[in-house]
Order: sequence, then C-alpha cells, then structure tokens
Amino acid sequence: MKQKISTQICLDTRIPRKDNTCVVKLRITHKRQQKYYALGYNFLPEEWDKIQSPKPRGKYKEYKTIFNEVENKAIRLIENIDHFSFDKFIKEFNEEPEDSLDLTEHLLSYIEYLEKHDRLNTADSYRCTLSSISKFNAIRSKNKVYIPLQCDPQFRRKLTPPTGRN
Repeated sequence: MKQKISTQICLDTRIPRKDNTCVVKLRITHKRQQKYYALGYNFLPEEWDKIQSPKPRGKYKEYKTIFNEVENKAIRLIENIDHFSFDKFIKEFNEEPEDSLDLTEHLLSYIEYLEKHDRLNTADSYRCTLSSISKFNAIRSKNKVYIPLQCDPQFRRKLTPPTGRN
C-alpha cells in the first residue's frame, strides 16, 4: 500500500521578514510530520491572496503557474521514490540536470538578460570573462589538462536572470 504523502505550496507567515513579506515554501507531510522547503520567493500576505485567487491576473497568474509546476514536480518525485524519506526527497528535488551546469550556457543567458535590460557595460564585462575562460580552456586542453566549465548550483543561481519580484 502506498503511503499518503501530501504537498502544498504555502506562505510561511510565522516569521515575517523586516519588509513584512513572508517566504513561500513547499510543505511536505508524511506520517504527520511536516517539512518546509523555501522556494526563493517572498510576498506580502495581500499579494499571496491575489496569487491564490481562483482567477489570478497578470504577474500573479505567472506566479501561480510557477508554484503549480513546483508542486507537480514534487508530486512526481514522491511517486517515484519507493520508500519515502525527506532526505531522499530533498536530494531528488534539488538535483539539477547535468546539462544545466554548463558555465558557458549560463554566462550567455545572463549576457542576453543584461543586454535586454540595457546594462551593456556589465554585459560586455561578462562577454570578456567568457572569452578569457574559453581561451584559457583551449590552451589547457592542448596539453591534455581539461578544465570543465561546470559550476556549483549556488554560483549558477547568481548567473540566472531574476524571475522573482522586481
């Protein structure tokens, strides 16, 4: 028999931040034990009510879609775990696909974001960085010393264009 494990995206109002916003979290309940996982979004309770309304509009509709995707991902992961544990879940939930760890890809994406927002000087700096890394890697690979252009998830998050509140 499959164990009952429930998921819910919720606004954690227990500890508001200094700007009165609260953190959006994924709540997993298993055997009456609850664990909360922050999703990296902060909203005022009034904004959260607009997101959770039956027919959200504009940016609130986009946030609702994002949160529904996160919850659906969590449900799929839970269904695929034979013997559920919170440790197994969080390991699978935070795991990134290998191809998304390519530094070059993220630098190019961030350069595009900067150019779109008219931050041309900063984009040029990133372009120079990318060029230097590529040249360095090319020189080293001739000597059979390969430097993979992989980055850890925290560094990659810094290069990901912001999608949260402006």
